[in-house]
Amino acid sequence: MLNRKQQISSIIKNFHTIFQGLFKVAPSFLSELKVTHTQMLILSFVKENEGISVKQLAGTMGISSSAATQQVNTLVKKEYLVREESNVDRRLVKIRLSGKMEKQIEKIEAMFLEQLFTVYSGISDEELALYSELNSKIANQIWQR
Repeated sequence: MLNRKQQISSIIKNFHTIFQGLFKVAPSFLSELKVTHTQMLILSFVKENEGISVKQLAGTMGISSSAATQQVNTLVKKEYLVREESNVDRRLVKIRLSGKMEKQIEKIEAMFLEQLFTVYSGISDEELALYSELNSKIANQIWQR
């Protein structure tokens, strides 16, 4: 039986494998939009956190502010993101999805989820529910730090 450290190490290795596998499903969506994996992650994150600043985005994604700014600039040029000045502090710039991207991302996420359905078809509904519950618990613990 594996000890706790070995189990966590195994989980991390499996997480990386799953993450890489998910992006093998994504190329058709990425090429359709002409975006990189990182840019797609940014679009998804901005969708879930509308009005986030570039600095907050960089911190959450674990990249430098300059790297986040470069990616955001590219997505603004493609008209996927929009920059808005804060009404409270004009120095503060928030980003959100453009109207064009709001419509596209919903469609892309639905198609992506449909493809992922087959990935999870090998586990039962009960296993999926437990997996989801455990992922949520771990994610909440991470966000509370």
